[in-house]
Formats: sequence, structure tokens, C-alpha cells
Amino acid sequence: MGEPYVCVGEGGALRLNSHVLDIMGNGFVRSESFHEDTVTAELADFANAIQQSTSGLSTPLEAVQDVAVIEAMFESAQSGHIVRPATIM
Repeated sequence: MGEPYVCVGEGGALRLNSHVLDIMGNGFVRSESFHEDTVTAELADFANAIQQSTSGLSTPLEAVQDVAVIEAMFESAQSGHIVRPATIM
């Protein structure tokens, strides 16, 4: 299972371990469970959109924004400082 992934920000923290996301902030903790492999679900949706010539669940703009968030997370982890994601349109 491995160690959980933890992301700490100014207003709280996120902890991801297996299929459970703990959301912590302002004195509360909320847990969200994921029973489905989200990466597999995203890839299946993408393949279906190509095969059916339809739009996927995520728009291209959402995909680019997701990448900006991930890049900011990596930069923050390297620098040890808060990094805000790039503003996309």
C-alpha cells in the first residue's frame, strides 16, 4: 500500500492513501472514498470519446488546468514554498 501522499497548504491539508482522500482544514476532517480506479476510468472515457466521436467528461481546458495544478505541486515539493498554479484562460 505504501506511504500516503500528503499535500499541505495555507488553509489545510490533503492526505491520499490507496482509495481514501482525507480533507483537513479549519478544525474538521472529511474523508472521501474512491472505489473505482480513477486513472482507468479516465482512460476508458477518453477511448470511448474517440470511438464514439463525442466529448469526454473533461474538457480540454480542464485537462490543461489539471496539468497546471500538478506542475505547481511538483515545483512546490522541490522548492518547499507555496506555488500557485498558472492561470489558464
